[in-house]
Amino acid sequence: MIPVDYSRAVRILRAVHAVGQADLAKAVGCHESQVSREEGGTRGVSAERLCAYADYFGVTLDVLGLLAGRPFDDVLEQGPKLLAALHRGLPRAPDPDPAEETA
Repeated sequence: MIPVDYSRAVRILRAVHAVGQADLAKAVGCHESQVSREEGGTRGVSAERLCAYADYFGVTLDVLGLLAGRPFDDVLEQGPKLLAALHRGLPRAPDPDPAEETA
């Protein structure tokens, strides 16, 4: 299996949405230095943190994986239009049935 550089995806999403490391860290409940180390590659990104980043930016983990393999400048040029296209191209999990949750 080829390792995926999710730190690139986080940097791309921050740049596209103009979110600073401090703001992202506060939103996901960690220190700015942790975001910096993750983006710099000196610290791995945990699965829990990836989920928090995906939730914050409103994307799926699949989109994070796709962005991780894209050239940074390519994504910045296309910005939100590319993110929307990636989103549309991915199947979404069905919403849970409220009747099943109460049963």
